[in-house]
Amino acid sequence: MIILGVDPGKTTGWCRLYEDGTTKRGETKGNELTFQLLHNLLSDDEEYTVVVENYAVRPVSNKYRSFDHSWDRLDTVRIIGGFEYACQIHSVPYILQEPTIKPVGYGYAGLDYKPNSRHKEVHMDDAEAHAWFYAVNKKLMKPKGKPFNPPKGKLKW
Repeated sequence: MIILGVDPGKTTGWCRLYEDGTTKRGETKGNELTFQLLHNLLSDDEEYTVVVENYAVRPVSNKYRSFDHSWDRLDTVRIIGGFEYACQIHSVPYILQEPTIKPVGYGYAGLDYKPNSRHKEVHMDDAEAHAWFYAVNKKLMKPKGKPFNPPKGKLKW
Protein backbone atom coordinates (compact mmCIF):
# COMPACT_ATOMS: atom_id res chain seq x y z
CA MET A 1 0.00 0.00 0.00
CA ILE A 2 1.10 3.56 -0.70
CA ILE A 3 0.21 6.52 1.49
CA LEU A 4 -0.19 9.67 -0.56
CA GLY A 5 0.32 12.78 1.56
CA VAL A 6 -0.99 16.03 0.09
CA ASP A 7 -0.49 19.66 1.15
CA PRO A 8 -2.95 21.57 -1.09
CA GLY A 9 -2.86 25.20 -2.14
CA LYS A 10 -1.76 27.52 -4.91
CA THR A 11 1.29 25.24 -4.86
CA THR A 12 0.40 21.65 -3.90
CA GLY A 13 3.03 19.38 -2.44
CA TRP A 14 2.62 15.62 -2.60
CA CYS A 15 4.53 12.64 -1.27
CA ARG A 16 4.12 8.93 -1.98
CA LEU A 17 5.25 7.00 1.09
CA TYR A 18 5.99 3.35 0.33
CA GLU A 19 5.87 0.45 2.78
CA ASP A 20 9.68 0.30 2.95
CA GLY A 21 9.85 3.95 4.08
CA THR A 22 11.08 5.36 0.77
CA THR A 23 9.34 8.35 -0.74
CA LYS A 24 8.72 10.01 -4.06
CA ARG A 25 7.83 13.70 -3.79
CA GLY A 26 6.78 16.53 -6.03
CA GLU A 27 4.92 19.77 -6.35
CA THR A 28 2.35 21.17 -8.75
CA LYS A 29 1.13 24.69 -9.36
CA GLY A 30 -2.46 25.42 -10.30
CA ASN A 31 -5.64 23.39 -10.14
CA GLU A 32 -5.44 21.77 -13.59
CA LEU A 33 -1.98 20.32 -13.00
CA THR A 34 -2.97 19.16 -9.53
CA PHE A 35 -6.06 17.35 -10.85
CA GLN A 36 -4.01 15.79 -13.67
CA LEU A 37 -1.49 14.57 -11.09
CA LEU A 38 -4.31 13.12 -9.01
CA HIS A 39 -5.75 11.31 -12.01
CA ASN A 40 -2.32 9.87 -12.89
CA LEU A 41 -1.62 8.77 -9.33
CA LEU A 42 -4.95 7.05 -8.82
CA SER A 43 -4.93 5.35 -12.24
CA ASP A 44 -1.83 3.20 -11.74
CA ASP A 45 -3.42 0.09 -10.12
CA GLU A 46 -1.64 0.65 -6.79
CA GLU A 47 -3.47 0.51 -3.47
CA TYR A 48 -3.57 3.95 -1.86
CA THR A 49 -4.67 5.78 1.23
CA VAL A 50 -4.77 9.53 0.63
CA VAL A 51 -4.01 11.92 3.50
CA VAL A 52 -4.88 15.54 2.73
CA GLU A 53 -4.18 18.57 4.90
CA ASN A 54 -7.48 20.16 5.85
CA TYR A 55 -8.13 23.87 5.54
CA ALA A 56 -10.46 26.34 7.19
CA VAL A 57 -11.19 29.92 6.26
CA ARG A 58 -10.58 31.69 9.53
CA PRO A 59 -12.18 34.98 10.54
CA VAL A 60 -10.25 38.17 9.83
CA SER A 61 -10.15 38.74 13.60
CA ASN A 62 -8.00 35.61 14.09
CA LYS A 63 -4.60 36.86 15.30
CA TYR A 64 -2.72 34.23 13.25
CA ARG A 65 -4.45 34.96 9.97
CA SER A 66 -2.01 36.68 7.64
CA PHE A 67 -4.30 37.60 4.73
CA ASP A 68 -7.86 38.36 3.75
CA HIS A 69 -9.80 35.92 1.54
CA SER A 70 -11.81 38.64 -0.19
CA TRP A 71 -12.00 37.83 -3.92
CA ASP A 72 -9.81 34.76 -3.43
CA ARG A 73 -10.59 31.74 -5.65
CA LEU A 74 -10.06 29.49 -2.62
CA ASP A 75 -7.86 27.10 -4.62
CA THR A 76 -6.97 25.14 -1.48
CA VAL A 77 -10.62 24.38 -0.71
CA ARG A 78 -11.31 23.46 -4.34
CA ILE A 79 -8.33 21.10 -4.47
CA ILE A 80 -9.40 19.38 -1.25
CA GLY A 81 -12.87 18.90 -2.75
CA GLY A 82 -11.33 17.47 -5.93
CA PHE A 83 -9.31 14.95 -3.92
CA GLU A 84 -12.36 13.95 -1.86
CA TYR A 85 -14.44 13.43 -4.99
CA ALA A 86 -11.74 11.49 -6.86
CA CYS A 87 -11.10 9.25 -3.87
CA GLN A 88 -14.80 8.48 -3.56
CA ILE A 89 -15.10 7.69 -7.29
CA HIS A 90 -12.04 5.39 -7.16
CA SER A 91 -13.01 3.87 -3.77
CA VAL A 92 -9.74 5.10 -2.27
CA PRO A 93 -9.71 5.77 1.48
CA TYR A 94 -8.88 9.37 2.34
CA ILE A 95 -8.25 11.23 5.55
CA LEU A 96 -8.41 14.96 6.23
CA GLN A 97 -5.68 15.92 8.69
CA GLU A 98 -5.30 19.19 10.55
CA PRO A 99 -2.16 21.27 9.96
CA THR A 100 -1.37 21.16 13.67
CA ILE A 101 0.08 17.63 13.30
CA LYS A 102 3.01 18.90 11.23
CA PRO A 103 5.61 19.26 14.02
CA VAL A 104 5.06 15.64 15.04
CA GLY A 105 4.86 14.43 11.42
CA TYR A 106 8.13 16.16 10.54
CA GLY A 107 9.81 14.35 13.41
CA TYR A 108 8.36 10.98 12.36
CA ALA A 109 9.65 11.61 8.82
CA GLY A 110 13.10 12.54 10.10
CA LEU A 111 12.75 16.04 8.62
CA ASP A 112 13.98 19.25 10.22
CA TYR A 113 10.90 21.24 11.25
CA LYS A 114 11.32 25.01 11.12
CA PRO A 115 8.26 26.71 12.59
CA ASN A 116 6.79 29.47 10.44
CA SER A 117 9.29 28.78 7.64
CA ARG A 118 8.23 29.13 4.03
CA HIS A 119 11.32 27.59 2.41
CA LYS A 120 11.18 26.39 -1.20
CA GLU A 121 10.18 22.77 -0.52
CA VAL A 122 7.80 23.43 2.37
CA HIS A 123 4.74 21.94 0.63
CA MET A 124 6.53 18.70 -0.24
CA ASP A 125 7.88 18.49 3.32
CA ASP A 126 4.40 19.16 4.73
CA ALA A 127 2.93 16.44 2.50
CA GLU A 128 5.58 13.98 3.68
CA ALA A 129 4.89 14.94 7.31
CA HIS A 130 1.18 14.19 6.80
CA ALA A 131 1.94 10.78 5.27
CA TRP A 132 4.35 9.82 8.06
CA PHE A 133 1.99 11.01 10.80
CA TYR A 134 -0.74 8.78 9.41
CA ALA A 135 1.58 5.78 8.90
CA VAL A 136 3.04 5.93 12.41
CA ASN A 137 -0.29 6.53 14.15
CA LYS A 138 -1.89 3.62 12.26
CA LYS A 139 1.15 1.50 13.26
CA LEU A 140 2.00 0.84 9.63
CA MET A 141 5.59 2.11 10.12
CA LYS A 142 8.02 3.06 12.83
CA PRO A 143 9.14 6.71 12.89
CA LYS A 144 12.47 7.70 11.34
CA GLY A 145 13.01 10.40 13.97
CA LYS A 146 11.53 12.03 17.06
CA PRO A 147 8.63 14.49 17.02
CA PHE A 148 9.40 18.19 17.27
CA ASN A 149 8.20 19.69 20.55
CA PRO A 150 7.54 23.39 19.97
CA PRO A 151 7.84 25.91 22.77
CA LYS A 152 4.36 26.88 23.94
CA GLY A 153 2.79 29.84 22.16
CA LYS A 154 5.52 30.14 19.52
CA LEU A 155 3.81 28.66 16.46
CA LYS A 156 1.50 30.46 14.04
CA TRP A 157 -1.20 28.47 12.21
